[in-house]
This record gives sequence, structure tokens and C-alpha cells, in this order.
Amino acid sequence: MTDFPDEAPDDADGSDPDHAALSQGNQPQASVEQFINAYEEAAAEPRYVDTLKSVASEYLDREKFQLGDVIEWKVSMRNALFPSYGRPVVVVGHVENHGNSDASGRQQSADEQLEDILIGFLDGDLDFIIRRADSGRFTLFNE
Repeated sequence: MTDFPDEAPDDADGSDPDHAALSQGNQPQASVEQFINAYEEAAAEPRYVDTLKSVASEYLDREKFQLGDVIEWKVSMRNALFPSYGRPVVVVGHVENHGNSDASGRQQSADEQLEDILIGFLDGDLDFIIRRADSGRFTLFNE
């Protein structure tokens, strides 16, 4: 299967450098062209529409997470460098939605508008990192 920025690399360990670069938004031109070509190739596949519908349905099936719930990415939902697929994070807060602007009135991107939870994880130094996330991209962690 072709990799998209919000999809797991084929090896699903998060080690794909193109995936990481695209997730960071600072990719070199060659990577952008590779991404576009890979997208065009994938979109031309006969099963593309069925896969798209399936993934969209999974995204729209939002779970209501409680503080302290341990969660992980749903398949094909990863849109950030961390956490890696299969790695747990913990829900540490809920984000109040202010429509298309934040509390200070700043316009929010579509992605920011959908970020409705705060997740926490330990980095390589065991420092606790907190990030905003879209709950539709996560499911309860299978321990």
C-alpha cells in the first residue's frame, strides 16, 4: 500500500523518513513530488474509493475518552510524528472548541478545530510531553 502522511508506513514502526518529513511540513521538493506521485498512483487503484470510505467511516466513529484513558492511533489515522503506531498515550485533557477561532480570536486551521483532546507521552528522556490531538484518530489501547 502507498504511504500517505497520515498513514502508517508499511513497516508500521514510524521509521519512514519521508513520512516523518511530510508530518513535519518541512519536506524537500523531491519528497513533495514523491508524495504527489504516490498519491496519484494510489488514487488510481480500483479499491481506492472503498478504502477511502472505510477509513472515513472509522474516523467518524469517535470514541468518548475519559481523563486517564490509554489510547493509540487507529489504523491509517496517524498524522503526526509522535506517537508511533502501536505506542500508547494517555488522555490528560479535553479542549474546548471555539469554532474557527481560538479563545484569543486567532483563526484556527481545520486540523486545529478538530483537536479536541490533550494527549501525553514520555519522550526518549522520559520527559512528559503533552500535545493536542483529534480524538477521531484514536482508539483505546490494546494492552
